[in-house]
Amino acid sequence: MELYDQLKMLISLEKRKVTDISRNTDVSYSSINSFLSGNSDIVSSALVRVLDELDIDLKGIIDKRIDQKRNNECHDEELGRMMATIYEGVSPVKKKIILKLFLEYADVLGEGVKFRNKEYLKQNITSL
Repeated sequence: MELYDQLKMLISLEKRKVTDISRNTDVSYSSINSFLSGNSDIVSSALVRVLDELDIDLKGIIDKRIDQKRNNECHDEELGRMMATIYEGVSPVKKKIILKLFLEYADVLGEGVKFRNKEYLKQNITSL
């Protein structure tokens, strides 16, 4: 189903009128109607305003996807297994160095790494 079909269905289900959406968003009725009919594209800024009017948080959806990708990169299972193998085979002094490097990397990533993961690394460094 195309985006314009989905929006048309949502507008219908919510019993909204294109005229009201147009008035509330300052996007012309003809632009919205042409888009919903599949006859033309719509300017991205106008689309974002229409989505906002329909309580669809496009920025939030994209942010969530970015967070998911960051978390997937940070928690790659194969990488974790490889690092565990390396970590287990080294002396306590080298383990401390490895954990400090992980902690520095986690600080560089910032929001992509959960705070509790950083705290776990700090605890492991202290316990060595």
